[in-house]
Amino acid sequence: MNTEATHDQNEALTTGARLRNAREQLGLSQQAVAERLCLKVSTVRDIEED
Repeated sequence: MNTEATHDQNEALTTGARLRNAREQLGLSQQAVAERLCLKVSTVRDIEED
């Protein structure tokens, strides 16, 4: 897949979907993301469920 196609797909995704995809690609849990961003796990979960 080329960069332009990837860019177009990212624009179509919601913020929550983009966060979830990035987190999963990195093999991180919601807990790990929450700790790195100084957020509650429930906040990360809510963002991903947008």
